[in-house]
Amino acid sequence: MSLENLELDGRGPIYLQIVRFVRRGVVAGTIQDGEEMPSRRAVSALLGVNPNTVQKAYRLLEEEGVLVSRAGARSCVQVDGAQVARIREALLREEVGDLVSALRQMGVTREEALREVDRQYREAAPCDGSGPCDGSGPCDGSGPCDGSGPCDGSVPRQQGAEAQRGGEGT
Repeated sequence: MSLENLELDGRGPIYLQIVRFVRRGVVAGTIQDGEEMPSRRAVSALLGVNPNTVQKAYRLLEEEGVLVSRAGARSCVQVDGAQVARIREALLREEVGDLVSALRQMGVTREEALREVDRQYREAAPCDGSGPCDGSGPCDGSGPCDGSGPCDGSVPRQQGAEAQRGGEGT
């Protein structure tokens, strides 16, 4: 297990960013039950933060039952299916709650928000035959995703305005 992909974003305390990264990894399956976590000192050096900050994150994850630590040994992830489901639901509520708060502050209506979420969700869909890629029809391997080839995962999906223009250059 590595925290090399963790990018501190300046939004919120660093220890909570570490906790969120681990929780998301557990839910996404990139952090598995039984994996050893890097030492607190290694994470501190990697992120350039105080070791006490990493200790605080690990302690919180221990209190949640996500990590188990033993004296003289590395901390290990310890989660089961029910716990992963609880973490997923908590992350979903937290992320959507933050989004709704920001959108309300900007005066965005529920309908505008749902429309934009739906649009972006469709744009982010994988082009692998599992569903619509660009909102224009089925992405079942029977036709193009973006006008450039088969919708079977062999052709990268186009994003945003470029896809709407039918793939024309900018």
